[in-house]
Amino acid sequence: MKTSKNPVSVSVPCEGSARLYADTCSKTDAGVLIMSKEIWKDISKYEGYYQVSSFGRVRSITRIITDKNGMQKRICGRLLQIISYPNGYKKVCLCKYCTPKEVILHRLIAKVFIPNPLNLPEINHKDEIKSNNKVNNLEWVTSKQNSNYGSGIQRRVESLKKSGKMSGKNNPMYGRSGAKNPLFGITGADHHSSIPIVRVQDGIVVEHFVSLTDAAKKLNTHKACISSVLRGKQKHTMGMKFKYLSDIK
Repeated sequence: MKTSKNPVSVSVPCEGSARLYADTCSKTDAGVLIMSKEIWKDISKYEGYYQVSSFGRVRSITRIITDKNGMQKRICGRLLQIISYPNGYKKVCLCKYCTPKEVILHRLIAKVFIPNPLNLPEINHKDEIKSNNKVNNLEWVTSKQNSNYGSGIQRRVESLKKSGKMSGKNNPMYGRSGAKNPLFGITGADHHSSIPIVRVQDGIVVEHFVSLTDAAKKLNTHKACISSVLRGKQKHTMGMKFKYLSDIK
């Protein structure tokens, strides 16, 4: 018997996987299987082997193959296990001709279901939940749109704070001066980085300020001078001493 690497796909599932398909199939049309509003489509270069669904699931196709000894055997279709990357994104492992390949799940689904006429490079999760890979939660975007979407800036700030890499172009606010800065116009106690300070005299608090900037304006001095006192670089500025409010016991 002549061997063939190409599998023969069959529409009837194996007995053990029948529950996977039973009672939910409504129609098959040009390789698209509609299952209670869940749409299955063939994966490019893996036709006859795997399909991906609009609900973010991947399955293998029940098929008959011929092994190296010329014997035919039936491979039962099943749902593939979804594996998590450390960063929260999902992946699946596809295999063809005994060659496994890991594929990022959201990119796989977008390539199959979502047109990309502008050839945009990245995919955004609209609800910012990396595990939600349903088609209606994905969209093609530019790198900039993906980075700035939703809480993206705040998440990068927190990540960079932890890593200690907040300088230069690593800072999400780099180049975003004036009105481009999301904190533009936010001053005083409303600013996220405002730290209350106090002016002390003979160990007694004599004046409160909502921030270093607030103190500099009210006392007509430079922020750098007050900052030097707060950091212990100098004992006083213009005869005045300052402390952070949190350091007052």
